[in-house]
Amino acid sequence: MYFQLLALAKHHNKTPYSLMTPYMVKIAPSVVSTMNHRPNLLIETCRFMSLSPSEFLTFTSSHTLPWLFGTCNTEALRKVGEQIGSPPQSISSLFLNSSAEILSHVFSLSASQESDRSFNFIMRTLKEAANNVNIGPHTVIRSCLMPLLARLVVAMGDENRATSENVRSCFELLLFADLIIGCPCHPKSREITFRISR
Repeated sequence: MYFQLLALAKHHNKTPYSLMTPYMVKIAPSVVSTMNHRPNLLIETCRFMSLSPSEFLTFTSSHTLPWLFGTCNTEALRKVGEQIGSPPQSISSLFLNSSAEILSHVFSLSASQESDRSFNFIMRTLKEAANNVNIGPHTVIRSCLMPLLARLVVAMGDENRATSENVRSCFELLLFADLIIGCPCHPKSREITFRISR
């Protein structure tokens, strides 16, 4: 496969890097999510693209972090944090540095149960990092609300009807909770908090 890809890059008069870049949104999550039990896949991908593992993980983090948080892949997230940070980044730091991208993916998952499971994973991760200080879902969402809403608007046009409907539902809840109510103490926000954090 390695030599076939090299031949393909040569045929299209491209470098291996430029050949792979347009497909990173699909390739990178597969490579990174399995690097704990298939480390050679990451090594060979990096060799083909002439990148170090840390360079590859940094370059593809916008594609991989949403996927890894969406699948609650603690081990892969820990490995990514070890590689792209100096000093190494914790899982909570990885989230906080890309929170809008990650949450928009989580709320775009086609099944609401998957969204709930992933969001609860994020909340547990943040609480553990804060020594179990109570962090509410409203606090997390408000920290990136505007870029999150912008990404959800785009996701509402997804071709997958289940995904677009789930995104629309989340968008309406978030909009109602923060832009109309504006206060987590409001009686109506209990219903929204339950939906987001259950």
